[in-house]
Amino acid sequence: QLTGAAIWGIAHLLSNGDSRSVALFGAITLWSTATIMLCNRRDGPWKKPGSVAISSDIVTVVGGAVGFGVLLYAHHYLFGVSPLRF
Repeated sequence: QLTGAAIWGIAHLLSNGDSRSVALFGAITLWSTATIMLCNRRDGPWKKPGSVAISSDIVTVVGGAVGFGVLLYAHHYLFGVSPLRF
């Protein structure tokens, strides 16, 4: 989730150049990056988790795709800017 927040912040930094956006999205990107580094230092080496049923992966991917589609569609109504505008 923190990696997603960092990517989201970077994407919004690239598309918004005003000072308020740089402050907001820059702070979110710095926070998530710092938290990733601190968590990695605290938790030590990565250990591979046990295997999960494929149905759990399918539910996660379908749920994520539906959520992404809803947010993509509603972005203009919620935030006033269409992400599909080129």
